Amino acid sequence: MQWILAKLGQQLCGSVWIASNDRSRIWEKEKLGSFSMDSLPQLGIRDQAQKTIALIDVVWLSGDNQITAAFEIECTTSIYSGLLRMADLVALVPNLNFPLYVVVPQSRVAKVKKELSRPSFQALKMNKKCNWIVLEDLAQELEAIIKYGTELDAINRLSDNLNKIKK
Repeated sequence: MQWILAKLGQQLCGSVWIASNDRSRIWEKEKLGSFSMDSLPQLGIRDQAQKTIALIDVVWLSGDNQITAAFEIECTTSIYSGLLRMADLVALVPNLNFPLYVVVPQSRVAKVKKELSRPSFQALKMNKKCNWIVLEDLAQELEAIIKYGTELDAINRLSDNLNKIKK
């Protein structure tokens, strides 16, 4: 999934950051690190927030080194840990203006909903700031996004959040 998001990020936004602990992984005979910037540019935020962003699985950046989107992929690891990393970022940079996504298999969507409904995440308005993407949906729409996608909206249409469900 990181490989897919890295390829899409390059196409839709220009630059990609892959968490340093995942850069040596290989998929489709390509090293994930080959998609990533060598170093995360200074983003004009506090050091602690910069360090938190550096740990996020995939970050898309525009040409002027502005974050366009951030993705945590939670196929087997704890959903809570990915959401907590995003919540830490929101707490450190409360007025961030880019979408946060958790990418999960369909079988884990109920767990994402449950976690995002926790009072601690609600207090940070994570229900409004963090969307989830079902990885099977992304895989199914991948060719169309690659062929026709030109901006982040191509991904946002695949995402869901607690606010969309309540409406």
